[in-house]
Amino acid sequence: MWLFDQTGLRRQELITGSKLRSAIVESRKYSSRQRHLDLELVTSPYGCLSAGSPKARIKWGEMVCQELANHFHLGPEQPEPEQRVFLVTLCDRRCCTSHQEKNTDIRGFVRILRRGLRGVSYLGMLEPAYYVNVCEGARIYGKRMVSWHLHLLAWGESPNKMKTRIDRVNDRRILLPIADGLPAGHQKCISKGKLASKIAYMLKAPQNGYRLAKINWVMPDGKVVPKFRQFKAELRPGERLTLFRLMADMYLDQLAVAGGEGADILRRLKRRAARDVASLY
Repeated sequence: MWLFDQTGLRRQELITGSKLRSAIVESRKYSSRQRHLDLELVTSPYGCLSAGSPKARIKWGEMVCQELANHFHLGPEQPEPEQRVFLVTLCDRRCCTSHQEKNTDIRGFVRILRRGLRGVSYLGMLEPAYYVNVCEGARIYGKRMVSWHLHLLAWGESPNKMKTRIDRVNDRRILLPIADGLPAGHQKCISKGKLASKIAYMLKAPQNGYRLAKINWVMPDGKVVPKFRQFKAELRPGERLTLFRLMADMYLDQLAVAGGEGADILRRLKRRAARDVASLY
């Protein structure tokens, strides 16, 4: 529990749950029956591992932190891994859906997003980013969309090799950016004392909505090239409900992704989750 306590994930998810409950109660689009069902899911016990349940995210976070602490031999006397760990984010416009999508191809998106990761160890989560306003000219269609992307903890390579790996993902277009000027892959070496906060970032429920805006970029030769920037703001109640409904039938172990040494960690996590679920019946 030492590492989990350092993350602040419990407080973070309880706050998210409180905002979600308020959004459900205050929504004018709900029938009484639907409001009851959604409130029941938000307050459901951790054993179901529902992606919409704050208690499930807290329990999943406890298990992930315990397995990572065991793997890297972490504790109060050794708070840092002996090897470099990176936070990696990967997205691809082929993994974008409507905000009203009913059948999200989780396995297909994972197959696309993990390209370029062969040979590295990692553990992460698939997460939806809700773009509540998409300007004209982006390489996607519609005013709103959801970008399914990965946040990973990765290890097993030097900083130079990890940078080269992610640069290759971008330069060779192994992954396709959702708009010109936005990278499909990003990596950063986790600095001392920041591992717990990055774990919380990887495991969090969606917090923000995003907007794409087009700007004119002046090249060194004077040529003006249109590019895009994204801006974020805290999810509004209706936006929060959209993501909640999108993930209502999804489970955290289903959204988890791993490779290399991380695959063994994920197998242990899924076994623990299965035992916990079985103990409820």
